[in-house]
Amino acid sequence: MLQHVNIIMRRLINSVIRGHVNYFRLGNVQTVYRSLDCWVRMRLISFKFSRKWKTDNKRFPVHRFFKMGLLSFEREFLKARAKA
Repeated sequence: MLQHVNIIMRRLINSVIRGHVNYFRLGNVQTVYRSLDCWVRMRLISFKFSRKWKTDNKRFPVHRFFKMGLLSFEREFLKARAKA
């Protein structure tokens, strides 16, 4: 059951990221996307562990999000810019 919820959440988050990036791909938003990536990861970590600490990002490295299949605003933005 938990695996099913994770798959649904991952698909939902990825579709929101893709849509947002495609809508704003012509703007100058790369630094905003970088900070937004950090915020999304921090919120997912706090959701998973039910807490929000300054060191949570260090305990849950970024590469684990990529292994789970979550997209990055900044990486998707760079892909969309390359296609445009």
